[in-house]
Amino acid sequence: MKPQNMESCDWKSGDFCKGQSEIDERFDMSSSEAQISLMNLCRRLENFTDEEITSYGIKRNPVTNKPEISCFMSAFYRFIQNTGYLENIPFPFTKESVVPFMRRNFHIYNISSVPENFNRYFEILVSYWLSNGYTHTLTEDFLTYHRLIGEVTIPGVTQRFNRSSFIGTYGTRLRVVAIEINTTFMFQNLGYREGKPIYHLWEKFIQQEVSKMPSSMKSGFQSTQESWHWIKIQETLVKSAVRGVVIGISLAFPILTITTLNVVIGFLATICITMITVVVVGLIPLIGWKLGVLESINLSLIVGLSVDYVVHFAEAYRTSPFTHRKDRVKSMLEGMGLSVLSGAITTFGAAVFMLFAEIQFSYQFGIFVMCTIGTSFLFSFVLFPAFMASWGPEGNTGSITAIVKSMKLKCQRKQEYMRVNRDETYDSDIELLS
Repeated sequence: MKPQNMESCDWKSGDFCKGQSEIDERFDMSSSEAQISLMNLCRRLENFTDEEITSYGIKRNPVTNKPEISCFMSAFYRFIQNTGYLENIPFPFTKESVVPFMRRNFHIYNISSVPENFNRYFEILVSYWLSNGYTHTLTEDFLTYHRLIGEVTIPGVTQRFNRSSFIGTYGTRLRVVAIEINTTFMFQNLGYREGKPIYHLWEKFIQQEVSKMPSSMKSGFQSTQESWHWIKIQETLVKSAVRGVVIGISLAFPILTITTLNVVIGFLATICITMITVVVVGLIPLIGWKLGVLESINLSLIVGLSVDYVVHFAEAYRTSPFTHRKDRVKSMLEGMGLSVLSGAITTFGAAVFMLFAEIQFSYQFGIFVMCTIGTSFLFSFVLFPAFMASWGPEGNTGSITAIVKSMKLKCQRKQEYMRVNRDETYDSDIELLS
C-alpha cells in the first residue's frame, strides 16, 4: 500500500489513509517466508545499537530507555509463547500448527466450514490475539496494534460466529500491516539540510530490508506523518527560491543594460546586485533561520529590492553631463544620493514597525526587509560608486546608442561601397561595348 500519509491511516475503517491510497493485492503474510522475513525486520529494529538509534533519530522510552518501536510480530509472538496451550504452536504459523489449535477451540472455530484451499491460518491467530481470545477485552497490545493492522473479509470464506460470550470473525485476510517507530524529529524544527540525510538513511535501510523479503512483501515502504513531507516541501521551496534568484539576476543584466543604454553600466550594476543577494542569503543561517515557506517567499523578493537603489545611481551616472568617470560619480551621488537615502530611510523605518507584530510572517518579513534594505543601501552607496569610479564608462564606451549608430554607419558605408563598385563595373561594361 502506498498512502500519502501512513501515520494518519486507520486500517479498521474503510477510509484507510489521507490522500490517494493504492492497495497492493500481491501483499500476503500467510507464507512462512513472509512471517520469517517480517520477524527478522522486527528483531533488526529492536536490536539497533546505540549509535544506530542516534543516527536514525529513534526516540527512547523515558522509563525503560528502550527504543519506541511497535512491531506487531514481536508482540504477537510473545503472546503465543506466554499463553498456556498456545505456547506449543511452532513458528512460523502454518496449517499444520494452527489446525490442531482450531480443533481444540471448537466452541469458536468450525473446521468443517473451512474450504480445502484455505491458507489464512496465520490470520486466524492474529485475530485471536487482537481480540484477546475473542473476549474483546481491551489489552495493551490491542490499543497499540489494532490501528497498525488492516484485515479484509473474504467472501464465502470468512466465518462469523456468536456463541455465548465469544463474538467475532475468523478466516480474514491481512491487507496491510505497519511498524510504528517514534522519532525525536519535530517537523516544524526539522531543517532541510538536517532532515534530508536522515530521510535517505531510512530509505536506504528499508530498501535493503525489503530486498531480502519474498515477492509478496516487496511493496514495503517507509513514511512519516509530517517530517518527510515537510522535507520534500522544503526541497521544492529551496529549488524554487534558487531558481527565482537565478532568473532574477539573469534578467537583471539585459534589463539594466536596456534601461541605462550602456553595457558596462548594466554589467557593473548586475555584479553589485548579485553581491547584495549573496550577502542577504548568507544572513539567513546567521540569524538562525531554516529555509522554509516564509524564507522562500522572502528570497523571491531579494533581487527586486536589491535593484532599486543601484538602478537609480546607474541612471544618474549615465545622464551625468561630465565625461571623466570620477566627475560622473560625484555628479551621480550629488544628484541622486539624497533621494536614495530618503527612500532607504522610509522603507527601513516602515519595516521596523513590523518587528512588533505578533504574526510570525510579519515579524520575519520585517527583519528580512531591514536586512535587504540595509545591505542594498550600503552596497549602493559604497560598492557601486567604487565600481563606477574604477571601471565606469567614459564618453561613449559601452553605449548601446553609440554601438547602434556605429553599426548603422558601417552598414551605410558598406552599401555606399557596394553602390560605387556596382557603378564602376557598369561604366566599364559600357566602355567594352563601345
